[in-house]
Amino acid sequence: MSAVIPSSRLVPRMPPDAGIAGRLSGRLLDLAEQVRRLDPPGRCDPEQFWRNKTELAGQIAALAWDAGERLR
Repeated sequence: MSAVIPSSRLVPRMPPDAGIAGRLSGRLLDLAEQVRRLDPPGRCDPEQFWRNKTELAGQIAALAWDAGERLR
């Protein structure tokens, strides 16, 4: 049995205004929006979904690595 997530939890909060926390938060919110808008696989080019998904996963991984390096 899965829990229902309240819709208010799906609305992103505003990132901090300045500093690395603000930039990181803003970039993560942008990537989350791209994930939400990712088109499902289509009949004409079903591989496009997987290419887009892989690209977004790479951007998230690069952001995580960069944040880890900067915040050490």
